[in-house]
Amino acid sequence: MRKTHPVNALKKLGIGLAFGAATIMSMPTSALACTQMYMGKNLTADGNTYYGRSEDFGPRYVKHFGIEPAHKDGNKYTSVESGFEYKSKGATYRYTFVRDNPSQWEDRYDAYSEAGINEKGVSCSATLSTSYNEKAEEADPITEETGIGEYNYASVILGESATAREGVELLGSLIDEQGVCSNDQIIIADNNETWLFAALSGHQWIAMRLTDDIASLNPNIGNLTYDVDLDDTENCLHSEGIESMPKEKGFAEYTDGKFDVAKTYGEEISEAGMHQWSRYVQGRDYFMAPLAEGTDYEIVKDEREDARATTGALIHEMQPLFFTPGKSDWNTFEMIRSFAARGENVAGLNANTDGAYAIGSNRNTEIHTFQIRHGMDPEIATIQWEMLSNAEFSVAIPLYSALLTEVSPYFSDQDVSFDHCEEEDVVNNEEPKNSINYVLMDINTLAYENRDHCATGVRAYLDALQKELIEQNLTVDDAMPVLRDVKPIQTKLATLHELGLGYLALGEPTPALSGGEAQRLKLASEMGRKQHDAVFVFDEPTIGLHPLDVRVLLHVFDELVANGATVVVIEHDLDVIANADYVVDMGPGGGEAGGRVVCEGAPSRIAACPESVTGRYLQSSQC
Repeated sequence: MRKTHPVNALKKLGIGLAFGAATIMSMPTSALACTQMYMGKNLTADGNTYYGRSEDFGPRYVKHFGIEPAHKDGNKYTSVESGFEYKSKGATYRYTFVRDNPSQWEDRYDAYSEAGINEKGVSCSATLSTSYNEKAEEADPITEETGIGEYNYASVILGESATAREGVELLGSLIDEQGVCSNDQIIIADNNETWLFAALSGHQWIAMRLTDDIASLNPNIGNLTYDVDLDDTENCLHSEGIESMPKEKGFAEYTDGKFDVAKTYGEEISEAGMHQWSRYVQGRDYFMAPLAEGTDYEIVKDEREDARATTGALIHEMQPLFFTPGKSDWNTFEMIRSFAARGENVAGLNANTDGAYAIGSNRNTEIHTFQIRHGMDPEIATIQWEMLSNAEFSVAIPLYSALLTEVSPYFSDQDVSFDHCEEEDVVNNEEPKNSINYVLMDINTLAYENRDHCATGVRAYLDALQKELIEQNLTVDDAMPVLRDVKPIQTKLATLHELGLGYLALGEPTPALSGGEAQRLKLASEMGRKQHDAVFVFDEPTIGLHPLDVRVLLHVFDELVANGATVVVIEHDLDVIANADYVVDMGPGGGEAGGRVVCEGAPSRIAACPESVTGRYLQSSQC
C-alpha cells in the first residue's frame, strides 16, 4: 500500500497563519495564463526527461488530488462544457488526478483533471490553452455541441491508454469524430516516449514525438513555429485533413515550399498578448537561451486602469516552440523551480521590480513537474512532483502516482468548503484543518503580500526543503557523486550499488520492493562485517533478476562466505547451483514426486549423477 504523507515542516509553518486573501475567481479554467515546459533527457544532469505545466487561475482556488479506480465494465465520460460523450470499450485503468474541487462544478467529481499517472505508467499534463487564427476558425470552428475539451482530456487519456502513443491515437480519433470544444496543447508520456498533442481547429490536430535534445516553453501562444515531417508516422501523427482542408479552403501557408502547420493554423504575431510574451522572454532567459531586447523584442507599457501588469514585451519575429538551452546539465531542482521564475535577470521585465507579469505568478493554483527515469519499469519510472499554490512559495511533493492506492486526507479533502473567504478577505483556515492546500495558499499569501519582509526567508526555507525532498528521491547511483564527501553515507551507497540496487530511489517505500530486492536490501547492513557465527538463508533470491544481476548476487554470497558466514540458498537457477560449494539435490520431481535426497556434494558430482535432473541441466550448461 502506498500512501502520500504531508511534510510536517509545511504543516508547522503554515497552520495558524491568518491574513488577507484574494477573492476566489469564478472564470473558466482555460484562462490564458498557463505555462508549459519540456526538457529532453540529453539536456539533464541525471539523463531523465522533464515536463510540466503551471495553472494560472486564481490565488486561492482549491484543487483536489485523488485516485480514480479502474472500472471493470467500462466507463462513460461526459462534460459540462460541451455535449461530449464517450463510452469506454472495456475495462479502464486506475489513475491519479489533480482536479478542480467538486463543489466548484455542480458536485461533479471529474471536473478539469489536469495531471496524473495511470497504473501503466502513462502520464498526462493538461491543459495549455491556445488559439487559432480567424481563417482556420471560419473554415473549421470548434464544436461545443459534441467536442472534447479541458474537462475530459486527462480523464479519457489516463483511463483508456496503456502507452503514450495509444493516448495520442485515442484523442486524435475522438477529435476526428466529435471535434474539440477548445484549442489546447497537451503532453502525454510514458517511460519510452513523450508526445506534444495540439488541437489546431475544430477537427484538425497534430501530435509530435518530442526528441531528447530539445527544450520547449509555451506560455499560451498558439503560433510558436516548428518544422515537422507529416509523413514521418513514427514521430508525427495528425488528422487526415491537416493540409488538404486548409488548402481546399484557401488559407494553407507554405514556407520554402513546405506546408507550414504553425503558420496555417496559428494566430498572427500581433494577437499574442504582451503578458504571454513576457513569460516567454523570462523562460528563455531562465534556460540560458535569452532573447535580446531591441533586437528580438521591445518592452511596452499597458496603460489600462485594470491591467494585470503595467509592463510587458512584444516580439519582432515569431519565436520557436523548440529551442536549445544554454547548458546540458539541468537538474531536478532547477526544473521544478523554473515554474517560479519571475524574470529576475531580465532588465525591464523583472516581475519583482518592473511591474511585469511572470511565470511564477501569485495566481498559480497548481504546478506539476513529471520526471521520467528511463530504463525503469513503467510503474516506478515517473515521479510526479506536485506543487500547490505559487511555485515561488511552495514545495513540490514527489508522488509515485502509478503505485498509489490511497491518498492522505492531509493532501486532499473532498469535503472542502469555499466559505473560508470572509467579506473582509480574511482567511478562516479551519476547514479542512490540516489540508496542505490551505497551508501552502496561506504561506503564499503571507510571503507575496509582505515581499519585503518575508519573501527571501520563506523562499530560502522552502528551497532547502525542496532540495531535501529531491535528495530523498535520488537513485542510489545518482546520489553517490552528490554525497561523495560524506564518507559514512558514501560507504552505504557503495554497498547498495554492489548489491545491484543502484537504481532504487533513496526514499522508495519498502512495500513496493520485490522479494529479491527486499532480501538484498536487508543484506546491505551485513556487508563488511565479520560473520563467523552467522547463517543466512535465502529462498529463491534470483526470481525476476536479470542474468547480470545474478552475477552480482553471487559476488555478494562469496563476500559473506569470505567473512565467515554460512550461506544456505534454496534455488533453481543453474548459475547459483554451479557456483555453490555444496549442493543438496532434492527430488527427483516436485510435490509428491519429490521428498528425498537424490544426490549431494560438489556441483561436479551432481552433474555426474545419472539420477539427477539437475545434473543433466548442469552438464548441458557447462557444454
